[in-house]
Amino acid sequence: MQSTCGLFACNVNPGDNIFSSKTIKCDSEQAIKLSKKIIEDKLFPRYFSNIKYHIDEIEIDTIFTKKINEKTGYQECKATSNIIASFDINKNTLLGQYKYFNLMLGSDNVINLGSNKYILSSSVWYTTEMTSDGEQYEVNLKFDGDKTRALYSKNIEQDKEKTFQLLLKLAKKGNAEIQNQIGVMYSDGQGVEQNFDKAKEWYEKSAEQNNNWGLYNLADLYYDGTVVKKDYKKAFELFQKSANLGNYDAQNRLANMYYSGYGVTQDYSQAVYWYKKSADLYYDWALYNLGKMYYSGKGVKQDYRIAYEYILKATNYELKEAQNKIGIMYHDGEYVEKNYKKAFQWYKKSAEQGFNWGQFNLAKMYYYGEYVEKNHQKAFQWYQKAANQNNGNAQNRLANMYYSGEGVIQDYNKAMQWYQKSAENGFDWGAYNLGEMYYFGNGVVKNYETAMRYYIPNNSITFTIPPNS
Repeated sequence: MQSTCGLFACNVNPGDNIFSSKTIKCDSEQAIKLSKKIIEDKLFPRYFSNIKYHIDEIEIDTIFTKKINEKTGYQECKATSNIIASFDINKNTLLGQYKYFNLMLGSDNVINLGSNKYILSSSVWYTTEMTSDGEQYEVNLKFDGDKTRALYSKNIEQDKEKTFQLLLKLAKKGNAEIQNQIGVMYSDGQGVEQNFDKAKEWYEKSAEQNNNWGLYNLADLYYDGTVVKKDYKKAFELFQKSANLGNYDAQNRLANMYYSGYGVTQDYSQAVYWYKKSADLYYDWALYNLGKMYYSGKGVKQDYRIAYEYILKATNYELKEAQNKIGIMYHDGEYVEKNYKKAFQWYKKSAEQGFNWGQFNLAKMYYYGEYVEKNHQKAFQWYQKAANQNNGNAQNRLANMYYSGEGVIQDYNKAMQWYQKSAENGFDWGAYNLGEMYYFGNGVVKNYETAMRYYIPNNSITFTIPPNS
């Protein structure tokens, strides 16, 4: 049968018996084909006129008929549309897109596949019927969403099991992005029982098709070494493939490997190159890491101004490590004028997000009374938060406060415990102070030999056993 399709109608041969009833079934090939065409050619250009997008695939699924008019052949149908599409949205405007899709399309399930690609599942209503002369069939379609209502501006809870089953069906058809997403769901136990071996299988399927996120996640498995045997060289190769395909996270990880020399010869210049690639895509960690390279002068000429600018950009994404670093620069007057008030504000932002160094630096300002009034109790509280995250420096400071009774009741036993933790975390002064406790017998039986063992890690200490010991 020959047909010519427009936006809302297709011309057909009136003599074909298939349309003798003057009815187009909701699930007919013609109705579904034209429904997809309306979404692609009519509705998306209207709704997303200000955003560049590309539709990869449209699936019309779970179709049922609500109403049939036997005289005219008119049918009212409802279905689920699953649209795989990418949108040209950089990371600093990404927030709120779920709400936007809910508002524009009435989407009740929005799945982020990474790299600005989404699956948008929306209910659609459409009508089908033949024209009175039987020469055309018509489909009219709309998304099932009243855009004047607030309902679709809210985040809608996803049914994870339903989402998994939807994605699994699409993954089995060979879609590389969705194969990667199935791997993620197996890895995280989202909508399915957690299974790392299954995750690896799906990452491999995705990576075989050169999907950048499939390559990234497979690389991460080899880097981590929990699911497969740790292999930095293999991880580097996979990160490199993903990075070359424009994956901002892989570019940052590749730079990390060049920086550390894991899986490749250490090369600060290459680290800077890949951090820059990722930073140009507004990736917060890359902005921060590139700023640190300029701060330290590794791979580039040291420049506090450029360091500050990159790290400050990273704070736009609430990166707690970047907030702490900006606090340090204000505290020490590096590029910016020394300003304890701003240092305190940045440390506080970082500390409240749970970053242990932000907590440590905030505690120091309370301890020494910089910008705020000296407050040993608050200093103790923030040192304790950082110490509980195995920050060796904070553990030593906390022990000092227990030792001297500053901000807390004096307790040599607790001081001993925290000095021990600090020493175990490789902090020299924690080891030295632990040695002091054994030397003087504070909170422990005096023992010069044990004291010596703890003194030795601190190279600035010369130890002499007292006479008559």
